[in-house]
This record gives sequence, structure tokens and C-alpha cells, in this order.
Amino acid sequence: MAKKEETTSATSETKRTSKYDWVDTASTTHQLFTDPFSPQHIRKTWMILAAVTVVAVLFGWYFIATSPKPAPRRIPPVLDSGITSKLFSESGTLSLPFEDALARTTDHYGHFYIADQTGLTCFDISGSVVKKWSYDELILPAGDSQESASFAGPMTAICFVPKSEGPASLADRLLVAQGAKVYVLKVNEEDNNLYPLPVDLPDDAVVSSLCVNSKYVFLADWKNANIKRFNPDEPSEAFTLGLPDEGTGFPGFRLSATPHFDIGISESDHLLYALNPGLFQIAVFSPETGQWMKERSWDRRPWATGGFSGLCNPLGLALLSDGYLIASEESKTPTVRLFTLSGQESQKLLTPPSDMAPYESAVLWQPLSVNENTFLLIGPEGKVSVYVRRANPVEPADSEVRP
Repeated sequence: MAKKEETTSATSETKRTSKYDWVDTASTTHQLFTDPFSPQHIRKTWMILAAVTVVAVLFGWYFIATSPKPAPRRIPPVLDSGITSKLFSESGTLSLPFEDALARTTDHYGHFYIADQTGLTCFDISGSVVKKWSYDELILPAGDSQESASFAGPMTAICFVPKSEGPASLADRLLVAQGAKVYVLKVNEEDNNLYPLPVDLPDDAVVSSLCVNSKYVFLADWKNANIKRFNPDEPSEAFTLGLPDEGTGFPGFRLSATPHFDIGISESDHLLYALNPGLFQIAVFSPETGQWMKERSWDRRPWATGGFSGLCNPLGLALLSDGYLIASEESKTPTVRLFTLSGQESQKLLTPPSDMAPYESAVLWQPLSVNENTFLLIGPEGKVSVYVRRANPVEPADSEVRP
């Protein structure tokens, strides 16, 4: 009987030891070194980690709560230019007979041209049709081994060359691009022939924008992400701009998957401006040397103060004659903003009318400068908004200025 009680007492002591051995420092230390993956060791490790995490969270909360708050950023006025107001207002909307615009230009005489999938149309500022060319009415030149044929279209870029701004040999002509081919159309004459411009482009080129100065024609090649400079009086002087350059630090163009690559010559400083949407950048080049002008270029991410605020995919570009540029984004809820050429000031001009947005798919309202007081926003399905300069500027509802 005594032996049975002794056995029972030993068994009970063993159970107690097994149940409470975690409070035994010697036993625990021994177990940590002999069996680091034991349940007791893992449990103790998690307890330590939980305690450290709680302490870190409490310390972080205390640090944030007691840190001095920065003063709210006050946007300073642009003292050197005096630009503190919203300059344009919508004067009306037009519903014009064209499908989605593929290319646009103005002749600076009160007319603008739109190319879509069916043809080319000239409008006056009121929206009346001045002249229309269907693609099958335009005649391609005869080649060495073929007769002349109709132009198949569509046009990927167009540019009117005014007498006062472009090369004399192209004065009052319309430059027309279709992929890698560029032609000249005499829009002010009864001549539907397309005359080839002898510019050397790769076969896979897609010219998506054209502009001119008094000496050169500039062609934006979306497919190859560069700009070709062409002298119609000296075709051998062709030069390529916008290639990546380690010497100047220019990273090259990062373009959208949609064929938009807008460029333009500013009348105020006579420099070449190009949108670089993948880098949210306005790249500026010297038309004469073709060099990237780093000090004049600027890039800002959409979320940065003074950047392309609200423009996450900037694809549309227009330059006004008095030192402003207009940029628009391709989006389901597209936005258009006005910038100074230096990028110093940003003003939201508009979003499309509320009854037209958001769209089912991304659209682009393409800006087009008609004159110093008027510009157009060309939207989908023949929608055009007309904006005119305010006689008395008002305080902008949404503007940003960066130092």
C-alpha cells in the first residue's frame, strides 16, 4: 500500500513538473538551447515580438502626436509675370460633322482643319464647313511604275504653313502625313493632287504631329520616338532630334501606346516644345542646333506641387502665342490645364461638361490654338468647345505656382 502511494506521488509530481516547468529558469534555459523549436520556445519568441511591436507602435504614435506641425504651404503669386488669374472662359460648344479627330491644325486666318477616318474638312470659327475633301478625291502622284491613284487615308498628322511662319516654298500649303509618307496639298487652289515632300523616314515611321518655323519642317515620329528636322530647300540637311543622349542627359522620349506625340513651335521664344508623356515632361529643343535645352525643359509628376496636376496621361499639346501652353490628358474623365512655358504656373482650365463624363473608355480632348485670344478643345464624336480670353481676368478656382 505504501509502495502504491509512493508511485502515485511520483506520477503527480511528474505531471506538475511537466505542466509548470516553463517557470523553471534552469529548465527553460536548457530547453532553449537543446530544442529551439519546442512549443515553449516558439510561444516565448512570439510574446517578445508582440511586446516589442506594441512598444514601437506606441512610440511612433507619441512621436507623430508631439512633433511640431509644418505651417500650411502658401502658394506665392508670380511676381515677375503678374499672372494670377484664370484667363479663358468657355464661349460655346459646337457639334461638327466629323468622327473622332485624328489630326488637327489651324491656318491662322480664322479657319481650322480636322482629319478623321473619312476625309479632311475645313471649318470656320463658327463651325460652318468651308470645304471638305473625301480621301478618294485626293490624288497621289504617279510613281515610276504605276499610275496616279486615290489617297486611301487616313491622315495621321496635318499642318498648315502660313506665309509669315513657314518656309517660303510651302507658304499657304497644308502638310499631310500618312504613316511614313508626307505630302503637300494646295488647299487654297482647285488642286486635289498630293505632292510628296522628299523627307527620308524609316518605313515603319508614324508621323503623328507636324510643325514649322521659317526654315524647317519638324515631324514627330511616334513609332520611333524621335523628331525629324527637315529643310525643304536643302533636303540633305535632315537631322534627328530627341534621341537618348548621355552627353546632355536627355533620357529619350517615353510615349503612350496610343499614337499621340504632340510637338509645336512657340511664337514667343521660337523654341521647339514636345510632350514626353511617360516622364510627365515638357522637353524643349533649339530648332537651329537640335540640342535639348535642359534649363528650359521641366518635368513634374502629377502628384508634385506645380506639376501636371490632374494630368496622369498628358498627350495633347497646344502653344499660345503669348507664352502659354495647354496640355490635356487621355482619360475617362479628362482634364485640361494651362501652363506657363516654364511650367511655373498651372491652372485648371476645365473638365469636359458634366453630362458628357465620365466616358466608357479613355478619350482625349485635343487642344488647338486658333489665335492669341481663342483656342479649341476637340473632343470625340464631333464635339468642340470654344474658349476665349477673358476681357477681365478673374481669380482662378484651381491654380498652383511653384518657386
